[in-house]
Amino acid sequence: LTRRGISRSLCDFSTQSTTQAKQQHATGASVLAMSAEDGMEGDDGSQVQVSFTTKLSEDLVVTNLPIAVPARLTRRGLSEVINHLLGLEKPRPFDFLVGGDLLRATLSDHIESKGLSTEEVVVVEYVLLPSKPEERLELPHDDWVSGVSCLATGHVLSSSYDGHARVWAPTDDSGSAKQGEPLAMLSGHAGSVTCCSWAQGGSGETLAMTGGKDFMVRAWGLVMTGGGDVTWAQVYRYSGHEGSVQAVASQGARVCSGSWDKTVKIWDSPDSSEIAEALAESRGRGAVAEKRGSKKTKTDATAVEVKERGCVCTLIGHTQAVSGVAFSGERDVVSGSWDHTIRGWDIETQECATTLTAGHAVNGVAVSKEGVWASAHADRMVRVWDPRKGDGSLVRSALASHKGWVNAVAWSPESEFHLISASHDHTLKLWDIRGSVPLYTLAAHEGKALCVALGAKGQVASGGSDGRVKVFRAGAELLQQQG
Repeated sequence: LTRRGISRSLCDFSTQSTTQAKQQHATGASVLAMSAEDGMEGDDGSQVQVSFTTKLSEDLVVTNLPIAVPARLTRRGLSEVINHLLGLEKPRPFDFLVGGDLLRATLSDHIESKGLSTEEVVVVEYVLLPSKPEERLELPHDDWVSGVSCLATGHVLSSSYDGHARVWAPTDDSGSAKQGEPLAMLSGHAGSVTCCSWAQGGSGETLAMTGGKDFMVRAWGLVMTGGGDVTWAQVYRYSGHEGSVQAVASQGARVCSGSWDKTVKIWDSPDSSEIAEALAESRGRGAVAEKRGSKKTKTDATAVEVKERGCVCTLIGHTQAVSGVAFSGERDVVSGSWDHTIRGWDIETQECATTLTAGHAVNGVAVSKEGVWASAHADRMVRVWDPRKGDGSLVRSALASHKGWVNAVAWSPESEFHLISASHDHTLKLWDIRGSVPLYTLAAHEGKALCVALGAKGQVASGGSDGRVKVFRAGAELLQQQG
């Protein structure tokens, strides 16, 4: 298929009146035919009647009247058809859903695989194809990067085996690192920091939560200004785990953690008065009003006395290390373990409501905004589960493409269909769960990719054994509510 052939075919269609179009709709006549010299190689001339539909904005809607297109068209060919129907001066890439699945073969082959009839009008839904995330930033650490988290403002939180957590400024339009220094270096754990997550205080204050090999979860209150100054203080250390803390997550004023001690613990985040008190005490000690590049960012806070708090409850059921945790709404928590299971917990009753058997060690879990679960596995697979369907025995889909352990998964906060995975094979893969092939593969790290996060406006952050955080930016298509 060539642009010349499509332009020639659609020119006549664009000049037809609405009445003529309705007449063609009634008779089933073709409004798009490919000439022999412009057809695809090997095209047998067969056509399929399709009706395009979309949930995109009004300016991207085309006619839903049946159109005859070559049966051997693929995604690229159909994308050109939509661009011509829209009359876009600058072409935009589109993706297509037929029978609920992304088109990854010829139209005729896909229709056959779905058991649809080519004798009837085939409904084809089109969505925007996300652009490939572009690397914007590289942030150095002194050891492996164990965790990353993205704030809605664009700030990135990272944790490292070098014993520190770091807060990084948002990436500007040029991709500048803004002097390449962290806004704050959070020092308090006795040993490696193994995980991190942004969180909220009782009144919406910004908190950084970290977990470490010292068996502790720690809460840090932060005040960030537009001028690049950061004031921070450790508000609480949460004690109770009897093994290294491997994962931490937050939802509202609640925090959960998973540990090598095989348990999941639930904690209350500090309230506004507790955060203000900790910040005031820190200012009184003359400690932590910081600026980028300041030597104070390396201040060691381990000697500062910090209040200790216990957990709200402990969720017991896993038989091996808990490697991943995530909230699913306000009162449910999902955990993954090396015991090959993924469990859904009701915080109020402290009971395990769902147990899914994965068959392989689980390295990480994530929950979409629609309540769909994703898990990362040692058998190189990403698995997607839908507990809403009530079938705890079957995985919704198994995404195979990585060539090494999958260490982490993260959902887009804006799209219910897009997730990203990080693997020992050094790569990140961006997926649309309506298909089985990754949209893009990013050669992100020189070593193992250990963690990944998806933030607002298409922000991607990952950390690896090369001691680097990589920050990428994907296109705005990830923000579209599609499908």
